Amino acid sequence: MIQEKLSELNEKYNRNQFSKEEIDKLFSYDFTKLIDYVGKNFIDWNNPYSEAFTYNNKPKYSFFSGGKLDPIYNILGKHLNTNKKNKAAIIWRGTDFTERIFTYQSLHFEMLKFAYSLKKLGLKKNDKVLIYLPNIPETIISMLACLRIGAIHGLYHHSYSADSLSERIDNCKPEIIITTDYSLTGTEVDIKSKVDEALNKSNHKPKHVIVVERIPKKTHMKPIRDLWYHDLLSDTDFSSAASLEKVTLDSNDPIFFMITPTNFSEPKGLLYDVAGFLAWTHFTYNLLFDPNDNDTIWNTSDIAWMNGHNFGVYGPLMSGSTTVIFEDALTFENAKRFYGIIERYKVNKCYTTPRIMKTLMNADMKKKINSPIKSIELLFLGGEAIEEDVLDWTFKKIVSKSAPILNIYSQTEIGGAIVAQIPGYSLVKRNSIGQALPGIQVGIYDGITKTKIEYPQLRGIFMVEKPVMSMCKKLCNDDELFIKTFWKGYDSNYVFRTGDSAYFDEEQNIFLTGRVDEVIHVAGKRVNIAQVEEAINKNKFVKESAIIILNDEKKGDSMIAFCVLQKKIDESLHKRIMDEIHETILEELGEVVLPQEIKFVRVLPKGADGTVLKDLLKEIAMQM
Repeated sequence: MIQEKLSELNEKYNRNQFSKEEIDKLFSYDFTKLIDYVGKNFIDWNNPYSEAFTYNNKPKYSFFSGGKLDPIYNILGKHLNTNKKNKAAIIWRGTDFTERIFTYQSLHFEMLKFAYSLKKLGLKKNDKVLIYLPNIPETIISMLACLRIGAIHGLYHHSYSADSLSERIDNCKPEIIITTDYSLTGTEVDIKSKVDEALNKSNHKPKHVIVVERIPKKTHMKPIRDLWYHDLLSDTDFSSAASLEKVTLDSNDPIFFMITPTNFSEPKGLLYDVAGFLAWTHFTYNLLFDPNDNDTIWNTSDIAWMNGHNFGVYGPLMSGSTTVIFEDALTFENAKRFYGIIERYKVNKCYTTPRIMKTLMNADMKKKINSPIKSIELLFLGGEAIEEDVLDWTFKKIVSKSAPILNIYSQTEIGGAIVAQIPGYSLVKRNSIGQALPGIQVGIYDGITKTKIEYPQLRGIFMVEKPVMSMCKKLCNDDELFIKTFWKGYDSNYVFRTGDSAYFDEEQNIFLTGRVDEVIHVAGKRVNIAQVEEAINKNKFVKESAIIILNDEKKGDSMIAFCVLQKKIDESLHKRIMDEIHETILEELGEVVLPQEIKFVRVLPKGADGTVLKDLLKEIAMQM
């Protein structure tokens, strides 16, 4: 019943960008024509490209060969001579209820001053900058300042431990690290001390650590190496910054790197091309979020994740939207902040996750915190399946039975959305992630025969059959490993392996059925479960552990951890051990990867080669 209502609401939605007829036309374009359309309409070029798409040597490829662009002009500069220059670009709300608003003009001003400061420190094109910051305005300013001088930025989530940060520093070898003194997310956390600890352990030593002051509190600063962000800006005269020479990038120059351990035995930095990423992000933001001048967008994903890059920063700014940034993560304890932010800023389009909706529902049921919301016109969910009761609650309490609730499917390695339910266009089907977007060619493949499945309702491995312009092409220190890892020879062709299993129906709607590898997809973040096992094994009481993923089409993926203790321990200590394991995972990986259950067992079933029999553990878990 609710699905019929959502489809009816989506059919009635009046689009601002792209009419239904225009979307039909986009779907009629062949692969190369769609790329050419996106390139010509969603990037302002300094020099036009000569070829929209070329295979250099399958599966190696290039988009927009020969093109040159100024990325900052595409993101900010084009708005400065329009009536958008004094429009709010970023509205930031702090954990401590502080507020900062940047117009497009003031954001450009701050970015330019910081870019000039970085240039004076010796940073140059293609140098790497590691940004280890929470959701604060300086995070976005730092990203844009790096782009302004052609440096390659990479965000690493500030919740990760010093050990994890040290490994990432050695992998990407940044010239500069940008961090903060303290974070107020959840509780007050000394971030600078974590950076100092990481640098003591890492082999690579950056030239400088730039520190953003979040709270006025004493912080250890190493002479010469460590610099205060506010001192750099106060030392910079704007007239000098305004004279900074503009940097023009080639289409295939890197825009940023994103560090992920998924599918690799150790952390690797994924590099993304500037033109392809910006063009696809701009296009998909316009197609899916359907912006108009009065929009206020809130993407609850952290800026550090790919969805935060796409639909929290670059997409909204390129389209001239107002984007809301909240410093903290939404939890059971602070769930009321969600309603306060929606109401205060009249947010009308929101991207979030089923997990956050479930958190809000639980908080409302126990603490009665829900406030009527009337402003939402579009609500997007991504990252995992949503339970029926959560969807029903979301429909009644968040969109007031008056707005469509739609799905967006994206992946870090792909660099953006490839499947979605399009506002005002798509039929909304229960548990479906939608249809492949224009220009995206996907298929379901049999993992044994390696042939394409041609009939609906048959499960297989979800593959992308042709490159996506936003897609990662190589790693920071390896041009070949990414291709060898993700591009597979199936059915006499190269296809990109998403790692998800799925099936399609008669209308080509896609339904995910779980993962086919050792990866879990939660809250818009993909985590290799070997990382979680490694974190658990650091507990002094744990001898070994194994994690299995239970796939449920309605509830999504869930993790069950089986732990063998070092010796027989009184059951009264089990609660303490579980709390310690949770604390370690939180420090190492963040809240979203906490196992749903931790079970203590005497032994783990193993094969003759010593490998844990996870299929057997999964059968055991399903019978519990």
